[in-house]
Amino acid sequence: MSFYSFYSKIRLLNKHKLVGTKEFSQPDSIIIPFYGSDFIAEALLSANFAYQNVSNLKEIILIGDQSPSLINVKITNQIIRYHQLDIKVKLPSNHNYRKIYYSRICKIFASEFATHDKILVIDSDLMLLQSPYLFWSNNGVTGSFRKGSMIAKFHQSGEKKLPSPLRKTYRPYIKEHLNGAFMAAKKEVWSTLREKWLNYYCDIWSALPDNQPPTDQLPLTCALDHLNLKTFDAGNWVNWPVSKNIGGRTAKMPKEVIGAHGGFPLSEWDRYHLDKDSFLNFKDDGYTRKSRYLKDCDRSQ
Repeated sequence: MSFYSFYSKIRLLNKHKLVGTKEFSQPDSIIIPFYGSDFIAEALLSANFAYQNVSNLKEIILIGDQSPSLINVKITNQIIRYHQLDIKVKLPSNHNYRKIYYSRICKIFASEFATHDKILVIDSDLMLLQSPYLFWSNNGVTGSFRKGSMIAKFHQSGEKKLPSPLRKTYRPYIKEHLNGAFMAAKKEVWSTLREKWLNYYCDIWSALPDNQPPTDQLPLTCALDHLNLKTFDAGNWVNWPVSKNIGGRTAKMPKEVIGAHGGFPLSEWDRYHLDKDSFLNFKDDGYTRKSRYLKDCDRSQ
């Protein structure tokens, strides 16, 4: 049996379907990490959507690198607050994607600042349109899955030597992966995962050339494996790709969507807020990728 055949046979260990489970509840804390001034507006919009649409929340925390004076959190809203992250991790001095490199670390750190037990971490461009009811495991993470094996990131690098975190793992080889834009876990699980995830992120991307944007999902698969954590599938509606599904054409937002990920321009969300049956005109996936996965030198142009 080949190496890949072996891992394809154990792919079901990657995720557990939540069929017949009654232990669903809403998050206590929603954490929204971002890096760079360009992402303040979408992070604030994401926080406001969470505040308006998710009931029984105890806190919404924006985590970023920007000065608090630039973050316009209304003082009348005691649930939303901002924490400026001081990244002390040693970073590459010269990296084509230094800003993206920083942003991934910001995401990995983000859960540390939650004060309650049930913590949902979402990307700054994910809008929660209704309350997510999730499964909270004592030894696992709940989220949604995307197609594609993470080991492809290593192969695309052109590097021959496998970084040590990738050894004795199976999740990087499976043709689907837990997407990092929507991840829910209990505080203790986050505490266990966070340190290993950060170490593996630095180990992997310091060993690989900077010929592609660094992703947090490759080291995440390794950390989940080495910690023997389970992953639970909450379905596609919690992390629904807007640009891939309705981008580039005029369409309504499906009623089933819980978390809408990646809808640009942000002004279309104002139309949706006024009328949920509005016909919306979001950009297609090509625009999103070109605008969000740039080298640092291209951002200044």
